[in-house]
Amino acid sequence: MKQVFVDTSAWDAIADAGDAKHEIALLYKEEIAENCRLVVTNYIFDELHTLMLMNHGYQVDKEWSFTDCVSYVVMKQCEITDVFTFDHHFTQMGFVKQP
Repeated sequence: MKQVFVDTSAWDAIADAGDAKHEIALLYKEEIAENCRLVVTNYIFDELHTLMLMNHGYQVDKEWSFTDCVSYVVMKQCEITDVFTFDHHFTQMGFVKQP
């Protein structure tokens, strides 16, 4: 089976009806969906999350990236309170920023 790597811009065009490439993306996705193996990395979805927030005018004081959110969940699950960072988002999350 043929493999096709799917980049962030393709996922964004598929998901966003307002994207200029939306119709082309949907048609191509349907064309390859049954006879190709779609390949993607977690980093693509990380970038896609951030891109979609920016494209849709996400403007909140707490502009956490997907990676920030994953870090938050891991730290809570592991009961970690301190973080070695210079990113102010961790203070917003309630963690103790070090140094």
